[in-house]
Amino acid sequence: MMLITRRESSDFGTFGVLTLGGFRCFTLEPPDRSNAPEASCIPAGEYEVEPWSSASYLQALRLAHVPGRTGILIHQGNWAGDREKGMRSNSRGCILVGSKRALVYEQPGIIESAFTLSRLCSLVKGRISLEVRDA
Repeated sequence: MMLITRRESSDFGTFGVLTLGGFRCFTLEPPDRSNAPEASCIPAGEYEVEPWSSASYLQALRLAHVPGRTGILIHQGNWAGDREKGMRSNSRGCILVGSKRALVYEQPGIIESAFTLSRLCSLVKGRISLEVRDA
């Protein structure tokens, strides 16, 4: 089972840690905005995750059955700040992964995202369970 434990949420995003067996990385989602589509982190809970790709995201994982939401992915990116407050964001409600937290152009985010996503996707061969917890 994959587990995301979220540690903190602010206008810069919702930061957490993902574990799957011995693999560990950082996660970043938009701030908690009461599950607002394209603007909020997803609710804590249990989901199914499977490999997925499209023209926009050649490598990603797709979450199924997110309440009130569609198209939720785990994909690469550096920021998930509140767009309405003028912050950078590569997420419209999706989960980003990276190897480290860092300031990226003076905004808190994550780095080495493409490499981290590739490693994570290599571990997910089919549909698996994901639990998202708020610490």
